[in-house]
Amino acid sequence: MAKNSVPPAAPAEAPRLADGEHYLTSMWRDNPLSDFLTNRLVRVDRNTKASVAIMSVLRRDFTASQDARDTCPEDEPVLHDKLSEHIVDGLMLAIESLLDETEALLDYVRENQNGVCVHPLKKETGRV
Repeated sequence: MAKNSVPPAAPAEAPRLADGEHYLTSMWRDNPLSDFLTNRLVRVDRNTKASVAIMSVLRRDFTASQDARDTCPEDEPVLHDKLSEHIVDGLMLAIESLLDETEALLDYVRENQNGVCVHPLKKETGRV
């Protein structure tokens, strides 16, 4: 065994996973609506925020292609990498899935399926 060998590094800490409550869920918890209605609105909120995030990625990709088109050969390009067609297709499918679920959730609330809108407010259930 070598006399000047390097000692092994200390083992890394186990990764900490974000297994707590999502911040949107905790923000919605404070509203007076029933849990039945709140649970659906939380999902609509998450889907909307996810769709907006995906759209910002697609917008950045679109502006990158516009910048590439409008940049002269002498100019130094300051561009984002273009997304592949496969990635764009995946993002579009993700948006479609999110919006389909959101539409179904809003239909559920709008049509008051299973009486979701007639459940008492949280404060009223505390009095009963």
